[in-house]
Amino acid sequence: MNTEEAAAFLKLSESALYRLLQQGEIPGGKIGGQWRLRRSDLERAFDLARARTTAEQREKVAEETWQPEMWRLSRSTRHARLS
Repeated sequence: MNTEEAAAFLKLSESALYRLLQQGEIPGGKIGGQWRLRRSDLERAFDLARARTTAEQREKVAEETWQPEMWRLSRSTRHARLS
């Protein structure tokens, strides 16, 4: 598919798509000076990006819910607070 079709598929502007192509974030190749992309490659890149985002979100939630002061308490105090 060409860049116009790929941008529509990914719901990106063409300029954003070009930037991602040049950075190697999205796989594609030039044929006759024009970028060409495979739908299957775009779907795989999207799935990987989504998985990376999901992992980052899980990590952020873990950081936000981490309470180091709980681990400084003695075991009996910590147990009493958790009960």
